[in-house]
Amino acid sequence: MSIIKNYVPAKGICKVTFSYPTAEGVKSVQVLGDFNNWDSNAAPKMKKSKDEFSTAIELAAGKTYEFRYLLNDEKWDNDFNADKYVSSPYAGINNSVIIIDAVATAAKATKPAAVKAAPAKKEVVKATKPAAEKIKAEKTAAPKEAKSAPVKVAKVVAAKPVVKKETPAKVKPAAAPKVEKTVATAKAVVKKETPAKAKPAAAPKAVAVKTVKDDLKKIEGIGPKIAELFVAKGIVTFNDLSKAKVATLQTILDEGGSKFKMHNPETWPTQAKLAATGKWDELKKLQDELNAGKKA
Repeated sequence: MSIIKNYVPAKGICKVTFSYPTAEGVKSVQVLGDFNNWDSNAAPKMKKSKDEFSTAIELAAGKTYEFRYLLNDEKWDNDFNADKYVSSPYAGINNSVIIIDAVATAAKATKPAAVKAAPAKKEVVKATKPAAEKIKAEKTAAPKEAKSAPVKVAKVVAAKPVVKKETPAKVKPAAAPKVEKTVATAKAVVKKETPAKAKPAAAPKAVAVKTVKDDLKKIEGIGPKIAELFVAKGIVTFNDLSKAKVATLQTILDEGGSKFKMHNPETWPTQAKLAATGKWDELKKLQDELNAGKKA
């Protein structure tokens, strides 16, 4: 069993592919639910292949639908990969539920209308006639001649002779002759070379070890939600599941919520042991004898 959801945001829908495994005695399978008013006449037969029956249905996004599989027009079965389970109007019977998340459709952006800028008005400043004539007159007027100031007659006063004392010029001392160092007397300067520090070798990179996980959904009766519960508790491989006690598995289901209490893990360790040892044919034979993972 599997449910594959392909969202189409542009249309606001989700194309859901339902599949049901082939089994001995099962000749026809239909999926009935809220999306076809539980009407078998409105639900086409699912296409049969070598391993499964399948069909694709377009469902509106943002809604929740209840559904079940109708086998040979007489027997009902749930999907163990459903998102959750709810009680039906019939006592002791639950319906499978699929949740289609809402999608945001992309809105087309409209281009804003271009705003044409109004042409700037050129302001022409006209000079008034009197002002223009005044400017013209200032440009053509010749500069006036400056009046010369009257010459004042200075009185001649006999000046006393001034005897200047000459200060003897200071004699600069002769520069001391430079002493040149000869090769014989110069001390050789030896540069001490500091040895280059060796860079420490880079530490080897740690190689991450990936934990190998098995697909627990191959065990009849385990869906994706139950598989998540087991992985969270450290049960990630068929070998882990084969060694787990039925009581431990039941406790994990009970802790997961009321929707998981309907499942019976009695055969799961046995199935897991066959899967862990690669005995797929024996596992298939066992699963054909089970009904929803339970002994018939």
